[in-house]
Amino acid sequence: MNEPTWQLAFVSDDEERIQVRDFLEEHIHELPADAVPASCVDYMYNPRILAARDKSSNDIVGAALSCHPHTLAASIMMTHNEAMPQMPNLKGLERFTEKVSELDLMAVSPSHRRKGLGTQLVNALEYRLKSDGCKVWYGCSTDDLAVDELLKFYTKAGFRIATSTQGLPPLLGVQWDIATFEKATFHFYKRL
Repeated sequence: MNEPTWQLAFVSDDEERIQVRDFLEEHIHELPADAVPASCVDYMYNPRILAARDKSSNDIVGAALSCHPHTLAASIMMTHNEAMPQMPNLKGLERFTEKVSELDLMAVSPSHRRKGLGTQLVNALEYRLKSDGCKVWYGCSTDDLAVDELLKFYTKAGFRIATSTQGLPPLLGVQWDIATFEKATFHFYKRL
């Protein structure tokens, strides 16, 4: 197998996060401006942001973001901001701070697909999450994506699949998925 033409690195500073966000925006339909969190809110999202850069041009050719689920981030925000409306069903979730992560965003440049980059992104994130003490990792796919390809990809990466009718099962005794604007076509999850 040929040596990869890219280099993986975790991103922490805001300038690099903007570059990752710009790359993801090119490949993900209607990406919100705050999709890649600024470092000032790391306490809420605990993001692991990974970028793959082309070795010759230094352009980003792949990126992934795994972070706290939105329900956990909201629980953390409530504990840090007493003025925020309190939602009893979210109280106490902060005890899961290092135990659960959501693969929120991932994209690979079309010119670098089917070369193992997506697998390397997932493997590097999984290794980092395990090292950080994460016990459960999950995500979802929506119907605006290449669903059949992604279903095969996540299955091959060792994730269990839950269809939209099944929904994401409780993980660590908590129902993590919440109603979103886009309905999940399928969820994928694994215990680490």
